[in-house]
Amino acid sequence: MRLLFFKAVTRMGNWQMITVFVAFFTYYFWKNHNTLFFLLLAVGGSTLLANIIKIIVKKPRRPDALLQERTYAFPSGHAATSTAFYGFLALHVLKGPIHTNSIIQIAILASLIIAISYSRIYLRVHDWADVKVGFIIGLLFLLPYATA
Repeated sequence: MRLLFFKAVTRMGNWQMITVFVAFFTYYFWKNHNTLFFLLLAVGGSTLLANIIKIIVKKPRRPDALLQERTYAFPSGHAATSTAFYGFLALHVLKGPIHTNSIIQIAILASLIIAISYSRIYLRVHDWADVKVGFIIGLLFLLPYATA
């Protein structure tokens, strides 16, 4: 049961799922070019940097992984991209008026980042270092929007 749960959670950070979400929010932010730019910078930049590092480092996946992945392990692309995407949405909520719904939305988005990152460790496709560096990459690409 836990295995199915964490497989479902990890899908929320798959590039296919994030691409669909980004496409939706591209439409949503279409008239707000500044916000759209920062969304695409955060998600695109974190994904690109994580993949470049994977190619350079070439750390193999764990042999006992519960999911078969075709890319290298370090850093976690799921952690980088989900931190960038869901973190961007949380920052966007923070930039508006704060009320009870805002706090709930931010808590859900933060929980998604944590759950997706942990699912990668649970499924044995990453260790803590992979996820930690992926998380840091995601945060790095949130800085421009956070400071804008």
